[in-house]
Amino acid sequence: MRSQILINITNHETRVALLEDDELVEFFVQRPFDKRIYGNIYKGIIKKIIPGLQSAFVDIGIEKNAFLHISDMEGLNPLGNFEVEEPTDNISKYFKKRKTPDINTLIKEGDEILVQVIKEPINKKGPRISTNINIPGRFLVLLLNQSATQEYSKVAVSKKITDREERKRLKSIVEPYVKDGVGFIVRTVSEGKRDEYLINDAKNLLKIKNKILRDFKKYSGPRLLYKEMNLLSSVIRDLFAPTIDSVVVDNKEAYKEIIKYLDDLKSDLKDRVFYYRDDRPIFENYHIEEEISKIFNRVVNLKNRASIVIEQTEALVSIDVNSAKFVRKKESRNFIKEVNLAAAREIARQIRLRDLGGIIVIDFIDMEYEEDENEVINELKKYMRRDKAKYFIRGFSDFGLVELTRQRFGQSILQSTSIVCPICNGLGRIDSPLTTVSKIEHWFLKAKKWIEKELGEKRFILKLNKVVYDFIIEEDLSRFVDLEKQLKFKVDLEIDNSLEINGFRVLSYKDKKDITNEF
Repeated sequence: MRSQILINITNHETRVALLEDDELVEFFVQRPFDKRIYGNIYKGIIKKIIPGLQSAFVDIGIEKNAFLHISDMEGLNPLGNFEVEEPTDNISKYFKKRKTPDINTLIKEGDEILVQVIKEPINKKGPRISTNINIPGRFLVLLLNQSATQEYSKVAVSKKITDREERKRLKSIVEPYVKDGVGFIVRTVSEGKRDEYLINDAKNLLKIKNKILRDFKKYSGPRLLYKEMNLLSSVIRDLFAPTIDSVVVDNKEAYKEIIKYLDDLKSDLKDRVFYYRDDRPIFENYHIEEEISKIFNRVVNLKNRASIVIEQTEALVSIDVNSAKFVRKKESRNFIKEVNLAAAREIARQIRLRDLGGIIVIDFIDMEYEEDENEVINELKKYMRRDKAKYFIRGFSDFGLVELTRQRFGQSILQSTSIVCPICNGLGRIDSPLTTVSKIEHWFLKAKKWIEKELGEKRFILKLNKVVYDFIIEEDLSRFVDLEKQLKFKVDLEIDNSLEINGFRVLSYKDKKDITNEF
């Protein structure tokens, strides 16, 4: 599989696209005013404890207090928020013996606490935080568990490094740097690297950790102690691995920054970084600008003329598979299975591309045979393995639905780059012309007495969007004539396309005063 990272930088935003076999699979965007705080480490103050929820609200110095649950607190998860492949006997015993304590025994209001943001604020919710601190480097991730002892300070190695001898070698390099309360995860990119690379990374991470702890003691009140890298730096650190064939960037300063970063690491990957010099925009040249625009579409068409429909809500994401124009009676068992297999592959891509998180419910086309269902689930799992986020897939339920949960760090691409529609208020639908005419009718009936008493006028101007104007003239004029007779008013219709499709304004004819908001 051929993989590329494309980076487009302007004065106003940085956009990063990950391609696999020339197909867009991940997309990131960052703008100067974006307040991304995922990964930041703060000194916080416990403001309120909710014993019934085993949770607390913590002031970390931003607009909304952060949410801390006991499951994200030190001592309950010795190796932080990372999945560890081979827990040691000590850690296994720790989990068996340890019972979840009452949160009031661990913290109290007014306590100072070191925390890290593990989920961005979403809508009206503040960020979610953890006291299990992790600081990522190029080859290692430092794990800081503030109350843990040496017994729980361990080294874990990425599951993707499968060679047993290499795993032992990497562990032996890092283990001398493990201290009380500190552990490490060896990242996949470390495979085959010389000792000095890992040693330098471990030393640098320990320096960062020591500075964080010094500043925690030095400063009072809520404070940012460590800021996660910007989008460009974090992409190169986290995504640029030997599996990536090339990185193409269209900004010369960013190109130099990437090369310097790789030079400092003595990385052999810098030959895969290229400066894009063409006058044609980079995303246009690689034919992905159109694909980016499709991220916001509800309906995604498949090559076999079937489609999937993606609906995002605050609570969950629903994905429906449709067989499009095909007639069900003519659909064979094999055809239905092939549609579902194609849908499974595209669903896995769309989940990564749109960065969908939380609960995802998938409604595949009904299949009669269990072996077909298993094949579809296996196909979904196969393509989801490319996803770096944690996920869990359940098989088909009794209702024929597949439930998938995926780690959510913050808002999806749709949520972070769009706002609620001011016309439909997030419904995705607006009033029909007929409904709009009914609302106009109700407005006049409610306003009739006020108009007669306060204005004493008999003629008005009704401004409408052309869509509703045409509907009245062509479809519902008699209803409007009847309304005039009932009101004993004259209403002149005027087109105003500055109005929303379902909007209207009522003006007095004499002085053109807008009286719409009176009722």
